[in-house]
Amino acid sequence: MYYPTGTVGVEPDADGVPTYEIRTGAAWDYISFTPDVEATTHSCSAVCFGSLAQRSEQSRATIGKFLDANPDD
Repeated sequence: MYYPTGTVGVEPDADGVPTYEIRTGAAWDYISFTPDVEATTHSCSAVCFGSLAQRSEQSRATIGKFLDANPDD
């Protein structure tokens, strides 16, 4: 299944100060731990991720599984 790229709504107030809304239902909310993803764990020398990728339970669990599967060096 494919999900849309993430989007952010920006709404300036009367003084021009923006408010941001990071919309849900984007691809980063549905990261899956597939066999292809698991296969990459042994070739990584570093793993980087941010809080946005962890906002959904599915993506957060996938990141956790990826880290658990990554061998300690």
